[in-house]
Amino acid sequence: REYNVLFNNFDRQFRHPDHKFEWTRHEFKEWVDGILTQYPEYRVEYRGVGYSDLQPNVGPCSQAAVFWRRQDAPYRELPPTTCIEFESIVKIVYPVDTRTREDKIVQEVSYYSRSIAQMMRSEKEVLDLDVCYDSPTSVSVPVQDIIAQSSVNKLCSNADELLSICAENGIKVQGSTVVVEFEDPDIDYDHCELFGTHEYDLQNGLVTDCPCFGEHNDIDGEGDPLLFAHRDNDLDHSSPLQEEDDWSW
Repeated sequence: REYNVLFNNFDRQFRHPDHKFEWTRHEFKEWVDGILTQYPEYRVEYRGVGYSDLQPNVGPCSQAAVFWRRQDAPYRELPPTTCIEFESIVKIVYPVDTRTREDKIVQEVSYYSRSIAQMMRSEKEVLDLDVCYDSPTSVSVPVQDIIAQSSVNKLCSNADELLSICAENGIKVQGSTVVVEFEDPDIDYDHCELFGTHEYDLQNGLVTDCPCFGEHNDIDGEGDPLLFAHRDNDLDHSSPLQEEDDWSW
């Protein structure tokens, strides 16, 4: 508080409106002495920030006290703690994962088998490797390659059990492999059976706005436009809708 006289036009009680008090050096020392009386195993070192070169007698702008524990001071015994009993009001259990073990296995196998199959196809195209193709649109992934994935291995490390679970849940199994089906690359999805090329609003429309999709195709669900099935040579191929400028397969 003594430093406040150095501020120009200072006419307030405290330096800042959020201050509850401002002590002189004497008042600060009285407070420190009370702490040392309660904890005599400590000594104090007074410090400060912002000393004035013009009027050093007013002390620092901000006072500080550093308490040091004496090396020869004995340690105090901790006072006994009182155990507070709390009343349980409500208990809420948040499920992290409600899927069964079998559900987890099926989903993990579906993900990794397709990922491995895509990698195998890429390697086949680049390096001309001998990949296990059942047909131009399917790849057989060895079950051991799937079990080698850590998240799958934690759920099931037995190949026979894993293949059995897959077969029971609609995943195609052949011998000791999981068969991944891909769309036929030879089908021309850009061809319109009515007009030759699809007719739709190029700016705001989708390819599936073409009349050929209403006449020759099945809409997934009850008019759900998110998925459509394209009939060609008695085969159904499902794919998400895409705008023409991103019409890729």
